[in-house]
Amino acid sequence: MPVVSSAWLPSEFVELTAKRMLTAPVPQFFYAQMVYMADLRAQLAVNPGAFEWVNGRGIPAGLGEAVPGLDTMKLMLADPIRSGAIVVSDELASQPGNVVKFNRPVFTGGGYTIASRMIAAGSSISVTPLAITGEQVPVEIVRLGGPYASGGSAVQPFGIDRYMAKRGVHSLVERVGAHLHYDRDALIDNVVATLFDSPVSTNILYPNDPNGSLSSDSSAFTANVNGDRPFDYETILRMEAKLQSLNIPRFDDGLYRLVVNPAQAVQLQMDPQFARYAKENPNTNPLQAGFLKRAGTVEVYMSNSNVVDTSTVSGVTINHAVMFGKEIVGRVADEEGCRIALSSDDNYGETAKAIWLAYEGYALLDNRFVCAAHSN
Repeated sequence: MPVVSSAWLPSEFVELTAKRMLTAPVPQFFYAQMVYMADLRAQLAVNPGAFEWVNGRGIPAGLGEAVPGLDTMKLMLADPIRSGAIVVSDELASQPGNVVKFNRPVFTGGGYTIASRMIAAGSSISVTPLAITGEQVPVEIVRLGGPYASGGSAVQPFGIDRYMAKRGVHSLVERVGAHLHYDRDALIDNVVATLFDSPVSTNILYPNDPNGSLSSDSSAFTANVNGDRPFDYETILRMEAKLQSLNIPRFDDGLYRLVVNPAQAVQLQMDPQFARYAKENPNTNPLQAGFLKRAGTVEVYMSNSNVVDTSTVSGVTINHAVMFGKEIVGRVADEEGCRIALSSDDNYGETAKAIWLAYEGYALLDNRFVCAAHSN
């Protein structure tokens, strides 16, 4: 168990240490940000008068860590569009092992012509009722926690030695809080990114394949050859057309969202067609750190959490992009949200051991709602 002590941070106690803490490289956590936006919007639906960052919804609280500032909260509250990718339901959540089911109607029918529907004078109308069809998506609630050591095998606590905490140049309490904050963000971001990258197999497209003849990575890429299928504007158009052909609903502003990884972003910006047609977006939103451009009716974002596959084809790095409409991932959580939990094994109060805990569940609601593009 990594206790925060002089043994763990020797330079802070035996050398001259500046009070200024340097900035660490941290991903923008694009997918986690969408979850937090959806959580906040869900809270507003329950209590429209609330204007606060709800303790536990995404960000552990109680150890002095940084929380979203007022400007960030205003952006989240003012943006009901992009939060629509995540469906949040916590009114039924109770304990680990419970399953919450989301219902979706399935619309069927036929005879969409005048001749089929015309009821002649004097004719009888059928009295045999039709069945209303639907489907359900189950989401199981599990108990999640953190942190988790790199190469570890179980959730472990951070520890704060009471004596050392009073003598460090930096607040060790706040440092542990920042680490818990990061761990929570990283978990949610990777979990949700993986769910987004789970389309039905017929929704996986490849650059330089306008007729859709390719059906697998092994047939699309040549071993030890990189860069022969770069991501481009034409692929964006085909991804959009695929979703449109399946009647996948757009977000409430009429747009789809596309998320690419940094390598694909570079390829896009070197594509003359993208440079010609893509436009800047004047609207400020909570995901602006990852925003690239708007390509027609698609907003393009960049995330480091998109899947990068280096194992399917020997010597080839395969980058995954995902395009989607609204209501892709379902999330259930109990009303307590994410909380800080302290161990009772604290050596008579001398060493505090802390983890974060949350009872929640995530699931891809419909794999038809996502279109992926694999490039290299």
